[in-house]
Amino acid sequence: MTDNIEELRKALGDEIPKYMNTDFHLARWLKANKNNVNDTIKKFKKYLLIRQCYKCDNDTYFENFYDNTEIINFRKIFSQSICDINWYNTKDNALIFVESAVHDTSSVTKSIRINDYVRIFFTCCEYFQRVLLEYEKINGKKSSGICIFDMSNFSLMNYTNPVSAINKMYESRIDIWLNYYSELLKKVIIVNGPRIMSLSWKVLSILLPSEVHDRFMFANSLPYDLEKSLSIDCIPKAFGGTKYIENCLPNCCNIVSNLKGKEFTKSGDIWLKEKITPPKALTIYLSPGEKLKETFHVKKNQKLIYEFYCNRDYTLKITLNDSILLNPDIKLSTPVLSAEDCFKIPESGIVKLELTNLSKLIKMSGKLTVVIV
Repeated sequence: MTDNIEELRKALGDEIPKYMNTDFHLARWLKANKNNVNDTIKKFKKYLLIRQCYKCDNDTYFENFYDNTEIINFRKIFSQSICDINWYNTKDNALIFVESAVHDTSSVTKSIRINDYVRIFFTCCEYFQRVLLEYEKINGKKSSGICIFDMSNFSLMNYTNPVSAINKMYESRIDIWLNYYSELLKKVIIVNGPRIMSLSWKVLSILLPSEVHDRFMFANSLPYDLEKSLSIDCIPKAFGGTKYIENCLPNCCNIVSNLKGKEFTKSGDIWLKEKITPPKALTIYLSPGEKLKETFHVKKNQKLIYEFYCNRDYTLKITLNDSILLNPDIKLSTPVLSAEDCFKIPESGIVKLELTNLSKLIKMSGKLTVVIV
């Protein structure tokens, strides 16, 4: 493993951000890619491009992470605990955080686009990674993450359909976790699950690949089952422990807003925001695995605005001059809201847009609108 780490360092050089260049962290990347150095290099380079595209290379953004407007708004929709360097498990040195299951799935999927959800989830993973690496730096020991997933008031019926809007949102999230952060999260402990656990696990296992099934466990008797893995001081009061965070729920998560219809996001909002009347959308049909490629000549400081809606999983990669990634090729879908975004062009040149139908069996139909102003 040591030889592989050094080979990885030599190949990537200064591309590795300084705070990530540790034996613990590079070993995680190698393990996630089955200790194949070439695969790890390729995946890490892609990760760095996505990280830069999402502006996660901006250290200032993470200094007061939970004060950022988009994180504040995100936490109005999703109930999560904070990530804290002082919230750790004395039994195995893991950092703890809690996440609550989405109760009102219909309102949530009308309140945030999947492409926005994916970007903010990636950013949250980056923040947790920074906290964990700083924790390892301070105490000199390997760490990892343990998530306590609270299924209180969870409605199994909202998740039984594998192609439901909420499951498609989670599918994109899982794709990011498995590709770029899989070895950061050691274990997920599910609490307050439905009485029929077998049905609950059947739903979850549909979304998760078999190689990570053993990272999930159910805690039925609280806090007894949790104490098998966690020290009592890191278990939230809601689950029989002593951990408490001021101005949060007893499970240490934030209180979400009561989402109402007038606050829901709408398809096409991007055009109102940019004060532009869009042209008629291009109707697209793509066979399984087929790609659509378009090019646009752009000038510095222009804007590229797009809206896209389709009936299949897809990736939409947008690059400038073959070197600047404007939109990453991450697995997405549009079950409720269209994907929309606006990019300011940093330099003159050629923009390439590459849309891929990820389905291996079924044809894609969709509508794409692109405007450059």
